[in-house]
Order: sequence, then C-alpha cells, then structure tokens
Amino acid sequence: MPYCAIEDIQAVLDSQALIRYTDDEDTGQLGVDIVTRAIADADNLIDSYVSGLYTVPNPAPPLLTALSVDIAVYRIVSRRGDAPEEFRKRYEDALKRLQEIASGKAVLPGAARIESAGEDSPGPAVIVSPAPVFAGAGQGLKGLL
Repeated sequence: MPYCAIEDIQAVLDSQALIRYTDDEDTGQLGVDIVTRAIADADNLIDSYVSGLYTVPNPAPPLLTALSVDIAVYRIVSRRGDAPEEFRKRYEDALKRLQEIASGKAVLPGAARIESAGEDSPGPAVIVSPAPVFAGAGQGLKGLL
C-alpha cells in the first residue's frame, strides 16, 4: 500500500515541472514509471524506520503521506543533478522526523504502536539436560556395565 499517490506529488510539483523532471524520452508525457518508483523508494525508506514499531493502517496517516511526498519529490527532482534547495530541505526534514519516530522521540499519529516484550515476558528459552553419560575420552563405558 503506497503512502502517497501521483496526485499527492502533483500537489507539490505542478504537471509541467513533473513532466520536465520525469520525461526522459522527451515525449512531453509524464514518466509515470519514474514517479511510481520514487514513491516506492520513499515508502521503503519510511518502512525501514517504522516497521517493527508501528502497524500502519490503510489509508496511511497524513504524516506518512506528507513524508512520502517529500522524499519521493526529492528523489524525482534530484535524478538529474542538484535538487532545488526547497526540496532538499524538505527531504532532510522528513529524514529527521523519521529518525525521531524510530528513536521514540516522536510518535506516529494514527498508527498503532507495536508493544514489545516487557519485563513480564518469560525471557529467553533455557535448555537444561542431565550430565553426559560418557565421561570423556578414555573413560569408555565405565560405570555403565
């Protein structure tokens, strides 16, 4: 489930700018595959920060949509070199917010936090077995016969 859609990207980059950044074949058409890949890359990056910490509902919370847009737009505009400062800043801010969420300094509104094992959990499994029957090298079957 993508956290944002092409329409969300178009709210930040107008259609002409989006075509300019994605039309590698010079057809005058939007490079849908490029935008889709940028969204998937952004969402994978987001998941690397929040998976294991949150269960994300469908549709995604607005914060995740905004972070996905900022990351995807940066990936689109930086494909051919330097990205405009505004988009670089938004990208860096998105990464900072994800780091804060991952470290617990910020929360992800609209998503359920996954509870980790607390102090009441039984802890690791411990295997206990009787002493070995064979005492070691040279002992043979001493004591068994």
